[in-house]
Amino acid sequence: MDRRRCVVAFRNIVCSEEKANWLTLGGEEKVLHKEVPGLINWLMGLTIDKIRNLLENPPASTKADNREAMLYNNAVAHWLVEHCEPDPEHHVLVGGCKEIRNGRSIEFENADRCLFPSYLEFCKEQNIRPMSQRRFTETLQDAARTLGKPVQKKRMPHNGRTCIKGVRLINEETTRLNYW
Repeated sequence: MDRRRCVVAFRNIVCSEEKANWLTLGGEEKVLHKEVPGLINWLMGLTIDKIRNLLENPPASTKADNREAMLYNNAVAHWLVEHCEPDPEHHVLVGGCKEIRNGRSIEFENADRCLFPSYLEFCKEQNIRPMSQRRFTETLQDAARTLGKPVQKKRMPHNGRTCIKGVRLINEETTRLNYW
């Protein structure tokens, strides 16, 4: 569903003076209802090719608004952009969710080397409820595709464990080479 969402930002805000003026003309609904026929005529005048072009090649501002909304609403996409970088030839294990308890704190084993434990750490830091590992992998693939850097779910040939090809975990010591 996240891929199908299209955010439309309304930046033209009506000020209080305009609202007061609209009251003298019958109120917001009456003023805006007069605009509906023009909007419908404009929409009906669009050709199929023009509609397809607008959907396939949205303006840069729409792309930016959609990216911002995706990062705000999708914890996996937010984690992906913050903690990973695209690398078409790199493979990284998805990993599990084995907890390590250090007194009162809980950490996740291999969070520095595996995707899912890193995501769990991110969720813990952000106070976000994490999703299951199965949904995580699917959502990760979908988010990467939406960001224009598709990844592939694979099995490691030597041990059969699930990995993702096309992404690399980054940490404080890593110099980021590629961005989403």
